[in-house]
Amino acid sequence: MKRAMDRRAFLGGCAAFGCLGFGRAFAAPRDFGTRPRGRLRFGVVSDPHVTVSLKDGVTTDWRVRAVGRWFERFRDAGVDAVVIPGDLASFASMRELRALMDEWRRVFPDDRLPNGEKVERVFILGNHDWEGWRYDDFATRFFPDPDVRKREILPLDLANNWRAVFGEDFRPFNVKTVKGYDFVQAHWIGRPDRRDCRGFDEDCMRGIGEFYANWRPDPRKPFFHVQHPAPKDTCNGRWTWGRDNGDSVRALAQFPNAFVLCGHSHYPVTDERSIWQGAFTAVNCGTCSVPTREIPIAGDGSNAPTESEGRAHVCVKAERELGYGSGLLIDVCAHEIRITRLRDWTAVPAAEDWVVPLGAPRDTPYAFARRAKAARAPEFPQGAKVALARTEDGGRQMLKVSFPKADAVPDARAMEYELVLTASDGGERRLRLLAPGAFKMADDPAAPAEPSYEIALKAGERIVQAKVRPYEVFGSCGRFIAS
Repeated sequence: MKRAMDRRAFLGGCAAFGCLGFGRAFAAPRDFGTRPRGRLRFGVVSDPHVTVSLKDGVTTDWRVRAVGRWFERFRDAGVDAVVIPGDLASFASMRELRALMDEWRRVFPDDRLPNGEKVERVFILGNHDWEGWRYDDFATRFFPDPDVRKREILPLDLANNWRAVFGEDFRPFNVKTVKGYDFVQAHWIGRPDRRDCRGFDEDCMRGIGEFYANWRPDPRKPFFHVQHPAPKDTCNGRWTWGRDNGDSVRALAQFPNAFVLCGHSHYPVTDERSIWQGAFTAVNCGTCSVPTREIPIAGDGSNAPTESEGRAHVCVKAERELGYGSGLLIDVCAHEIRITRLRDWTAVPAAEDWVVPLGAPRDTPYAFARRAKAARAPEFPQGAKVALARTEDGGRQMLKVSFPKADAVPDARAMEYELVLTASDGGERRLRLLAPGAFKMADDPAAPAEPSYEIALKAGERIVQAKVRPYEVFGSCGRFIAS
């Protein structure tokens, strides 16, 4: 899910040891059919945003084929289920959903693998599936007749339309059991008379507390709660765009065996804050469509400015999308859950596997505080300096700031840089800048080797010094270097 101001541009546009041990391994084979599998294996792709053209309301775009290729990879991996944590479509159009299901049936005819084993669908509504028909006046533009609109827009006749496209009854909270493990579908259900998506404190799962007061999972097994927004103050930290209002956190706090799978933010799965452990476990599943261009600053947000000071203080922006279109392959084993992060649909690992231990006493290796304490601060090489050069861009005076990569400490990777510019009048400007390739694989050729930024100068501004220091993702920072 992207912000409304970005919507038109947005819409236009494993391991070798498997589950046999607790150790992590980075190299995952392309052929997941040969990988030792768990008791349950499932694939996750979030926010596919299958889209029809704003020109004719009919023609679908590249996102249809993209999600189809993810289905193919999951088929080849022999999954038992496929999870989509919301935003199946962009405009809540039945045409989009039928296109999605055409790809599903092409890959999984009769909901089955080539060997005849059943593959369960765990799809849920996101905000686009609930209120997307209001975006860009889509429904009134292409379906002016109210009767036709009711048939062509999913939520306007939700029970009948859901059954027509997915072949099953709709329930706001629904449980599917796959290989003995429960999946809770917690759909986005907003208000019928307005757009609800705000990005913060989403109020879209009313009734979740009552549901969990009446439904009790098996405490001896993990279960998977699938929702669209991130649970408040969990994965990606306090400043996650697309967090809920905390209702899910209150409902799930009693279940240490809960694993939340969420989307909405489009944050990259290569951000190590995309997995969080506290009272339960929460995982941001990224997106298989267009990654975000904005990310919360390093750390968990606990020491960030107050919300009233605005997002410019707590987020850093990028000129290009962060990370990749991504998905997850998850194996549930007797003593652990292994989560493999995949880039694109190529079955290439995007980062090291996450391995979550199961059993008692509960271990939480992905608790933010625990990882922050263990994090090593990145540092620049000895003798590194900042280079400054004045440039021009369309008549605007610019300052080019360049410096070496902060790679002097092994296994310490810079996520961002803090730049302090000192002007001739003594004034200071502090900027947070994403490290080039911060959320790409270290050996990815698209990850630039040296940081270089162009900063627009204010009228008459003369910079006399620049200082830079690096931050890793959990907030540990290295020493400043200067010009």
